[in-house]
Amino acid sequence: MITLVKSPHIPDLASLVHPYPDIYRTERSESGMVVSRFLESMARFHEALNVWKYVVMPDHVHFELFVERELPVAVGQYIADLKGACTAAWREKTGCGEPFFSSGFHDRIVSHRGQASVLRKYIADNPRRLWIKRHNPDFFTCRHRLSIAGCEYEAIGNIFLLNDMDIRAVRISRRFQPEELHDRKVCWLRTIENGGVLVSPFISVAEKRVRDYAIANDGRLILIEQNGFGPRYKPSGQYFGLCAEGRLLMVAPVEYSTSKIVLSREWCLRHNELSEQIEAGNWRLA
Repeated sequence: MITLVKSPHIPDLASLVHPYPDIYRTERSESGMVVSRFLESMARFHEALNVWKYVVMPDHVHFELFVERELPVAVGQYIADLKGACTAAWREKTGCGEPFFSSGFHDRIVSHRGQASVLRKYIADNPRRLWIKRHNPDFFTCRHRLSIAGCEYEAIGNIFLLNDMDIRAVRISRRFQPEELHDRKVCWLRTIENGGVLVSPFISVAEKRVRDYAIANDGRLILIEQNGFGPRYKPSGQYFGLCAEGRLLMVAPVEYSTSKIVLSREWCLRHNELSEQIEAGNWRLA
């Protein structure tokens, strides 16, 4: 998935509309039509390039790019060609000499089976998510009720993280052989770099290091809490900022206890299993 952000000098690429209860979409503006024209004919830049799915949002565009065979140069060169073509077309239409898109681009690589279909749903769902965010200013700090593997939980933060195409459970055990631990760490690092989501109660010191590295490197997290949120709970400190940025979802039991919770082996095993259930997509909104 490639994401391009428009230049501040360019008018909105689309407007957000919600004509019916279950319909959310964008209507492309004149500038958005310029982008669509080139995305729909991506093969003009190289015949091996094919755009399978795209959405034009007010200030950015997402598209799923399939490369059918090895390219003579890096794919980034063709993205640059696309951006340059949009700039030239807009200049011809309006006389504006500013770049059409901001510098660079963001990419996420589909690396394993099942991710591509999740990615297409993510792209198609962009208008609905933006509508909800715009019309619910407290969205990232309100509560959601979840059913995970048949059990009820509450969640605070970016509920859309559960729909991400790349969710990985973080668990470190003393039983892991060095090679297995190394492979897991490489997987978590790639998930962070690819814009994916790490999910865990982050119990051990080593797991907390993974959490802290993800936070420091713009990673996104689903954090499983020990205790329920309580009647007046709101995320505080660093967690409030992460929720407001859409980088964190906190999941907790429905029940709230005023007593200190003892971390037993059974509790750790149960919550690590919960992470794996979320990774597998075994959840629904209750």
